[in-house]
Amino acid sequence: MRTKTKLHIPGSPVNMGDLAKDEITGFEGLVTAHVRHLTGCDTIWLTSKTEEHEGRPVERVFDVLQVLQVESNPMGIKEFPEQVEAAG
Repeated sequence: MRTKTKLHIPGSPVNMGDLAKDEITGFEGLVTAHVRHLTGCDTIWLTSKTEEHEGRPVERVFDVLQVLQVESNPMGIKEFPEQVEAAG
């Protein structure tokens, strides 16, 4: 049974920090972002652990309903990192 934490993504079978896979393309990566759009479409960003483009991990965006959990929180994240105030 999954527990709801600050890392929980509403309406999704995955949490922030999980290793997940897009069920259509097979792309696999860590869940690094969740975006809730005004139109009602939620998306999840997956960041690859192995693929790289120009020395950086590959990031892809998928609809929240087509992403499946592969492994729960493989990095052991307990909470969101503290946010830094923007200099103004």
